[in-house]
Amino acid sequence: MADSRVNEKQYRTLFNNIRDALVVTDTNRRIIDCNQAFEEMFGYSHEEILDRQTNCIYESREQFRQMGEAIEKNSTERGFLYIVDYKRKDGSVFPGETNVFYLRDEKGNTAGFVGQIRDITHRLQAEQALRNSEERFRAIVEKAPDPIFIQTDMRFAFVNPAALKLFGATDEKDLLGMPVIERFHPDFRDEILNRINTLNKERKPVEKLIEQKYIRLDGTEVWVETTGQPIVYNSRKGALVFVRDISERKNAEKEKEKLHNQLAQAQRLESIGRMAGGVAHDFNNLLSIILGYSEMVLEDVHKDHPHNSQIKEIHDAALRARELTRQLLAFSRKQVLEIQPVDINAVVTGFERLLRRMLGEDIELNLSLDKTPLTASVDTSQLEQVIMNLAVNARDAMPEGGSLTIETAGVDIDEEDSGQRPGVSPGRYAMISVTDTGCGMDADIMASIFEPFFTTKDKEKGTGLGLATSYGIVRQHGGSIWVYSEPGVGTTFKIYLPLDSAASAPEPRAFEKRPAEAGSATILVVEDDPAVRRLTVGILKREGYSVIDSESPQDAVDKASRHTGALSLVIADVIMPGMKGPEVYKAIHANHPEADVLYMSGYTDNVVSREQLVENAAHFIQKPFTANGLLEKVGRTLHKSAT
Repeated sequence: MADSRVNEKQYRTLFNNIRDALVVTDTNRRIIDCNQAFEEMFGYSHEEILDRQTNCIYESREQFRQMGEAIEKNSTERGFLYIVDYKRKDGSVFPGETNVFYLRDEKGNTAGFVGQIRDITHRLQAEQALRNSEERFRAIVEKAPDPIFIQTDMRFAFVNPAALKLFGATDEKDLLGMPVIERFHPDFRDEILNRINTLNKERKPVEKLIEQKYIRLDGTEVWVETTGQPIVYNSRKGALVFVRDISERKNAEKEKEKLHNQLAQAQRLESIGRMAGGVAHDFNNLLSIILGYSEMVLEDVHKDHPHNSQIKEIHDAALRARELTRQLLAFSRKQVLEIQPVDINAVVTGFERLLRRMLGEDIELNLSLDKTPLTASVDTSQLEQVIMNLAVNARDAMPEGGSLTIETAGVDIDEEDSGQRPGVSPGRYAMISVTDTGCGMDADIMASIFEPFFTTKDKEKGTGLGLATSYGIVRQHGGSIWVYSEPGVGTTFKIYLPLDSAASAPEPRAFEKRPAEAGSATILVVEDDPAVRRLTVGILKREGYSVIDSESPQDAVDKASRHTGALSLVIADVIMPGMKGPEVYKAIHANHPEADVLYMSGYTDNVVSREQLVENAAHFIQKPFTANGLLEKVGRTLHKSAT
């Protein structure tokens, strides 16, 4: 009997200390017992609830009836779980999770029921909050302009519409379950796998953005910027990845770098040009002396003289050196041009026969010229040199034969196009395109082709000045020259020259050379370089001219003012200390309006441009000059003055 009392006490202690509400009913679902948790949960005392039907704790009769049906259908030893809305004594309602157990008598018949009730208000609220959060997350993510995806176990578990578009997918099924590593570019896989390990294993967020390439489903590549956060999705650890398509930005950066390189190349070429022009100027003075005196000596030395051949070699070497300096001056844009309006189409067609002979039979020449005349102010011979240089390069790039196409067209360069071509102003241009089907060039070679003495040819085949000269000539005409090439594909050079819509190309006129009458002409020579001055004076006196020798600008002005006879011509160096050549001539012309002028220089300068000597090349001789060249120029100038 004592054992029974102990067992009863133990049962009651256990019964009342269970945290879930417990209620015991008979087979008619009349309450015969409950624990303290039940009393606290429903607000009834033990005495108030005993002998009452359990329908008093249900929110509705319908739920009471459904519970009864469930009890009848699920009369198993293990019982069953059911969720209903319960009602407290004060009338308030709460959701409860009920686990029903069956009581059996000694014969195994159902003697009653035990209901274990748990208030799941907070759990349902949390679940609802989670569902709301998931709905908000999905709404935000699906409407996000940037791609977002979730990976679990290194596979796509979720993708938003922007991610579908990024990867080139039309449906989620195209990506879900696919290994994410298949979409990573091979160049970035190792780095990305380390980041994924940080996310998946260490559960640490990625602290910085990373640039990488993804591979779309069609195999194309796209630059992206990504970051990620660890996440649990569908009860699995993974990562929430935020992506931004930066293809446009990368393209803009690439274009910016390209423009920067173009500007740097243009600046480098400008620096080289200034240096080349300065060197050529000094060198031309020396060459003038070598050419002039060697030519004079050759006239005095009989061809059978033992030194005649040596002197001729000196003279010929000086001529070759003069051609070299002229090319340098062309590159540095310091040579004097005989500018006049010409039809670019006419220049190309007039040069066609010579080009065909130069190219040979194994290279096909094609011309595609604009039907409208393209009038530009150019030096025809210089433009022909540019075309010839490009054609020679094209021929050398096609040793096995090919085709060369020359096209012309009128093009408009707007502000945007101008921004992509450093040094080129917006406007209308005549475009000359020279395209070959040769071996092509890579980016490194293209970056240097316009630099003097740069060449990929053998020493016997090229000096490296052809393209440098072409660059200088085009730039001096106010134009630009650009190259497009790929190894094995071919090369295209495009020349842009400003169109002169107001001018019309003149009809070509032949020049009739006439001899000069030397004996009746007095010439004043002013040159600050003593050697060049002595040479010039010697050539003129040798021909029979009366010469006034002046060693400085002021000396020339003073001697001219004291000269009482007629003064036919002033030969003046352009750049001299104290006064420039044009200033000297202006001062002399005030006392001798009959005097004409012939300028000479190793290079031209802004002063020359301001005096419009470039437009009037008949009054200019480029150093170095030969004795015959000087005499011919003097004769032409005097003849023009006389007529």
